[in-house]
Amino acid sequence: MAQTAKLLQDAIVAFGDGNLARLRSLCKRVLAKEPCNADAHHLLGLASFREGDVPSAISQVRRALNFAPNHAEALNNLGFMLRSSGDLAAARECFERAVALRPQYLDALNNLGDIQRLMGEPALAAAVLERALALAPSSLVIRNNLSLAYRDLKRYSDAIMQLQAALAGNPDHFETLHNLAYVLRDAGRFAEAAGQFEQLVPRVPEGPKRHAIWYALARLYMTLERFSDARACFQRLLDANPQNTSIRYWIDSLDHAARDRSPAEFVRELFDAHADSFDEQLLGRLNYGVPTLMVDALRAELENAGPLDVLDLGCGTGLVGQALGPLAGRLVGIDLSPKMLEQASQRGYHRLIEGDLETAMAAEPAASFDLVTAGDVFVYLGNLDGVIDQTRRLLRPNGCIAFSVERASGDHGYELHERGRFAHAAGYLDELAQRHGFASLRRDEIVPRREGGKDVAGFLCLWRLDSR
Repeated sequence: MAQTAKLLQDAIVAFGDGNLARLRSLCKRVLAKEPCNADAHHLLGLASFREGDVPSAISQVRRALNFAPNHAEALNNLGFMLRSSGDLAAARECFERAVALRPQYLDALNNLGDIQRLMGEPALAAAVLERALALAPSSLVIRNNLSLAYRDLKRYSDAIMQLQAALAGNPDHFETLHNLAYVLRDAGRFAEAAGQFEQLVPRVPEGPKRHAIWYALARLYMTLERFSDARACFQRLLDANPQNTSIRYWIDSLDHAARDRSPAEFVRELFDAHADSFDEQLLGRLNYGVPTLMVDALRAELENAGPLDVLDLGCGTGLVGQALGPLAGRLVGIDLSPKMLEQASQRGYHRLIEGDLETAMAAEPAASFDLVTAGDVFVYLGNLDGVIDQTRRLLRPNGCIAFSVERASGDHGYELHERGRFAHAAGYLDELAQRHGFASLRRDEIVPRREGGKDVAGFLCLWRLDSR
């Protein structure tokens, strides 16, 4: 027994030294005498994991647990391995068992809180991580994970306090500085966040992580209306990846270049990234009012309209569809962003189509809708001829289209603004309606949203297909 203990202790030292060949040799000597020794199987699993062989590592640690089901360290390490393989539910179960066996097991508490947050339960995560922090107040890892749970709960001041406390004793800790930059951004403290990101850039080697910081910094500069600084960041990103159409489009927007539409990749990436918080940002921070304004206009102009067959272009999370309520008898939505469509699926749509507007519209039968809606969608299209032509084909006689646009500074045409959105002139819209056989029922001057603390000027249009 004493010899086995000595062999295992030497194996642990070998693991710490990175001498995995010696570890394996020592563990095999243990298993030759004690084939059911859980510690030896556990150490072999750790060696496989360090070498990147995750399936073998998981198998080896599970073998250890067959012999010692209450081995808390093995449970914790198996959970970590399962987490790395993407099996969050199984990993969580391992961490929960480890904590049940040893309620003050710091690593397991931290891992449990982290995985609860990843699984969308930040309140549970915060409670577990607060327990862990009480046991280890100086732990940087626990404070960082707790700050992320607070961030997900939108307890931004608490998140910032945790990160600042972590930095008090470790002012140069990169991961803490990195998390603080993102929390400041999410808290709306944009100037402070930009300053934080600026400090991080020189500390990160060229590669994906540095590119992510450049991108976050560019978007913050856009919010702060530091457009020349934003362009410089985007240019660095384009230099690193000349084929990136989204970054090229941001630069074109800042240069007010001639464009007919936003690239599909740009729109998809933009909305996929914001799908989970889209409604909160749009309705709260940006004061988006198009769905209500659109439905009010429809009710005023289409008196006694029964349930309509509606095609909602760029439906996003389904705000327009939700606002239509009983006006929509059949509701079909189209959007480029799969993550936005996941949100819309909870809002009463009978069918949702992922894809480019004109391509998806072309696949629908002619004269199959009474109403087409497009709330805050045509801001990603400059030239509207294609989508309006498809709209005419899809509408039944006397069918209508209701849409919003941002208002251009001139009287004719359309223009691309710094924020990657198009604005359209009243004259362009009038010519467009006439060219495609629509009668304009109304063109209201509206404020569709706020941007940078300022009202955005726009139009709400309602056209009827001229069946003469």
